[in-house]
Amino acid sequence: KEVWHLADALKEGVPDIPLIMGGPHATVYPEHIFRRPHAQAVVLGEGEETLCEYLRALETHQDVRNVAGLALRDAEKGVFLTPARKIAGEIDSIPLPYYEGFKGFDLRDYAGLPTLPGPTAVMITSRGCVYDCTFCASVRFWGRKWRSRTPKSVLAEIEHHIEKHGAKSLYFFDDNFPVNRQRAMDICQGMIDRKWNLTWACCSHVKMVNKPLLEVMKASGCVMIDFGVESGSNRILKVINKQQTREDIMKAFRLAREAGIFPRAYLMVGNPGEDESTIDETISLIKEINPQSSIGANILWLLPGTDVYNQAVS
Repeated sequence: KEVWHLADALKEGVPDIPLIMGGPHATVYPEHIFRRPHAQAVVLGEGEETLCEYLRALETHQDVRNVAGLALRDAEKGVFLTPARKIAGEIDSIPLPYYEGFKGFDLRDYAGLPTLPGPTAVMITSRGCVYDCTFCASVRFWGRKWRSRTPKSVLAEIEHHIEKHGAKSLYFFDDNFPVNRQRAMDICQGMIDRKWNLTWACCSHVKMVNKPLLEVMKASGCVMIDFGVESGSNRILKVINKQQTREDIMKAFRLAREAGIFPRAYLMVGNPGEDESTIDETISLIKEINPQSSIGANILWLLPGTDVYNQAVS
């Protein structure tokens, strides 16, 4: 709804400016975007190279149908798809976000997380996930290959946020920040060596953490980890291909607390096979692990392109 309101306002305010959309929903269902008259193109998946090439084609009056990775409005078919674009292999080559391009940009305008001191900078240091949970759309957008930025690139962006924007805390919005433990430890050690005195948090699968990693994370300023717990039932965890058990969850929460890091829990109910007994197992697990807080405890969302969505359709 917010996107359509914004599109209406743009059409009224700057009617001659081309409107281009993107993101997970637009990538899976570009035809939905063209049901409204505003957008003339959808960038499918990763947008950096596609958007630049598309804008150059517009500027030089070239045929935009030769630009890979686009969905274009088509008068007859509704949607015209250009050739697929290969996902970017080396994401270190992508420049740092150009916040200075926004007039009056100030990190203090971002609410951040209540548990982190402001201003808070949000960063994404990797793309994709090594897991493929039935309810998650991450691999549908980013692809099945996990790709990461080097510690040097990550530390350079952190330094930029501190020096240019006065950041006091960070939130790493990677699906799984410590997939490569050595990379995560190198980033943490770099923060320690630079004596930045930052507070930060991240997301992680419960099987990604161990004692040495958690200790260096804590030493570098990590105060909180958001774990994808989802369910306390081993049967449901297996159904959703979470590749973790109740015991794995309990171990991760114990190790995090021993390191002095607050663990939080993503939770959900309503997956295939869920019943009162499995929900009771989740409740008993919550009592056992006593998370710092829970993120959501939502009913299952059927996200387009996911296995559980396709199962529901069939």
